[in-house]
Formats: sequence, C-alpha cells, structure tokens
Amino acid sequence: RHADIANWSELNDIWDPQGYPWPTSARTTPPIWIDPAAFTERWWRHTAGRQREIRALFGAFQSVQGKPVFVNETPLNTFRIPYLVEMFPAARFVHVVRDGRAVVHSYTVKQQIKMREFPQAYAERGLSDDFETLAVQLACFWKQNIDEVDRRDQELGLTPSARLLEVTYEALCEDR
Repeated sequence: RHADIANWSELNDIWDPQGYPWPTSARTTPPIWIDPAAFTERWWRHTAGRQREIRALFGAFQSVQGKPVFVNETPLNTFRIPYLVEMFPAARFVHVVRDGRAVVHSYTVKQQIKMREFPQAYAERGLSDDFETLAVQLACFWKQNIDEVDRRDQELGLTPSARLLEVTYEALCEDR
C-alpha cells in the first residue's frame, strides 16, 4: 500500500501460462509441491524465450501506476531466484517467513479444495487429498522453500549485497 509501490501479485498466469493452473495444464511435471526442481525446470524451458514479454508487462503496469518501485508476490518464485536474477538484474527479494505450522495448515486446506475440484488430475498422479498425508507432503515442501532461499542466498550472495531481506510474517504484521 506504500505510495511508491506498484504491487501486482499472484501472477502465475503471466509467469507460467502453460503450467498454470496445474490441474488444467498439460501437466508434463508433477505439481511444484511434489517436485520443485522438475516443475521449475519445465517452467524455465517455457519461459526463457518470454523474458522480454514478462519484463514489458511488468514495466507497463508500473508505468501506468506511475510508481518508482514494482513488487510481485508470487510464492512459486522461491524456486526461480537464479532465473529472476537473470531476467531482472536489479531485483531485490523479500523473504517472508511464516510459522510453518500455520503455512502447512493453510496450504493443506487450500490444496484439498483444488484437489477436490480437479480430482482426476491429481488421481492420475496418485496424489491423495487425505488431510494428514497432504499435510506431511506440504510440510516437506515448506521446508524445501526455506532451504531453497538459504541455498540461493549463499550461492548468489544476496544478503551481503543487500538484495535479500528476510522478515517474519509476524513481525511484518505487527502494529507499529
């Protein structure tokens, strides 16, 4: 809501029009929460040639908004950090870390709804919408997200170069 920020979030249909939403896509890979590496590699194969288009869309939005800063909040981008650095060399990242229990519960409920809306797509992959089973899978995925940011931070030197800010969700929501 900051006056200088053009915020256009959850743009999975722009980032990945061939793979989003997963249940209705060609599904050449499992969902990201099953295999983030395969999902991300498939995404890059389809996206590498669209870098200019994506930058133009984001730039046009920022221009229309008349804001000096563009922000995009897309959780799937956690596994795209090296590609985002290539596409947006001046990009900075804010990693919001929320209590894993809250994340897993929320994500499990949302994922169950998706799975029940498109049961065949998930059944074809042998994926169960059983709450406990799904919660364990999504807890592992949450941990993979945390580890991925840490790994990319170390590999790319994001924190030392002031390109990564990590903040807890709880601290972000505090009334100051």
